[in-house]
Amino acid sequence: MAIIREDNGDAGASSGTQYALSVGDSFRGKLNPISDTDWVRVELTAGTIYDIILDGVYSAQLTILDSRGNEVAYGTSNFDFTKIRIFSPDTSGTYYISIGSSNTEHTADYELSFDENPITTVSHDEIAEYMVSRRPHTQAFDVAAGGVLTTDITALNEAGQQLARWALEAWAGVTGIKFEFVNDDDAHITFDDNQDDSESAFAYRSTWEGFIVSAHINVPANWISGNEARMDSHVFYAYLHE
Repeated sequence: MAIIREDNGDAGASSGTQYALSVGDSFRGKLNPISDTDWVRVELTAGTIYDIILDGVYSAQLTILDSRGNEVAYGTSNFDFTKIRIFSPDTSGTYYISIGSSNTEHTADYELSFDENPITTVSHDEIAEYMVSRRPHTQAFDVAAGGVLTTDITALNEAGQQLARWALEAWAGVTGIKFEFVNDDDAHITFDDNQDDSESAFAYRSTWEGFIVSAHINVPANWISGNEARMDSHVFYAYLHE
């Protein structure tokens, strides 16, 4: 386990980067100038789960690339200083972790940590307790594992509907909640994609006595282009997040 520092020149955004991490190592770098993007090389084993944690960059773009520089997993760019990415490759080999910032107002020092994930099996109740303890003011539907929420995705285009299904399947897997697809204005959750002029996806909700009774989610249709209709794309994470 070692701390690697960006002391011998910039971690260039190419396969020629001079910096590499082994499992358990961390990398301390700097995004400077503000348009800078750094790449760090790692060797990954298929089927192994890895934790990739970036700390110190506001609104970071944390992306995983294959040996040819093709994007295989797009990380979060939420407005926070700490990003956590859990990744398990299908193929063993060389990969690159790309660090950049979408915030153009300042440079940033950061630390990138890379380690294997000691994942454990937890219950739905333990997941719920963890989420509530992390965000104590979170509101939720009055539904438990095994319960059903109706969901209307008919306003989405074909690609959007597939992304919405994948996102709901992921939430069903960790909560035990079932999502029933309907064509109904009174569905618990309604998806739309008609705000093409919006710079971000968004959701709003109606509540009663502390519980959500309905939610409306919008992910702009023009976000889906090229190969973005994938489970490892930025737009999928927007669906998952909202």
